[in-house]
Amino acid sequence: MNVAERESSIVRTAGVPYATTRGTPPQSLATQYRERHVWLEVIDALKDWWENPDQFEPGDRPDPSLLSAAIRCAVNWMESDAAAPTHVLPSGSGNVAFEWESQSELMIVEVVESAKARFTLFSGDQVASKGWWDLGE
Repeated sequence: MNVAERESSIVRTAGVPYATTRGTPPQSLATQYRERHVWLEVIDALKDWWENPDQFEPGDRPDPSLLSAAIRCAVNWMESDAAAPTHVLPSGSGNVAFEWESQSELMIVEVVESAKARFTLFSGDQVASKGWWDLGE
């Protein structure tokens, strides 16, 4: 293989390690990179909430055990290549909520116990689905 052939066979992935490409088209790699970047911002924000709880009013402050569970969820979802949420926010009573919003749907996953989350999927202004997820420990 000459130098030109070798250089043309290198996958350039804008910072994504080659080992993660597995033949993935460049457009998909860019999307994965953007999603991972957003997830890292979410995780950093959750860590900041953990480290600086006084930034919240006492009634709005996320519970430390629920923050820990939310960070664990965010890392797991990021590592499984899940779409990053559009919003993450304290949702009252110490809970933490992740929201995924599209043109016609809204999914809310609210961490309400260290090993349990409540999810609600809205389609338009109607509840399409709701239930509980076991987050494990």
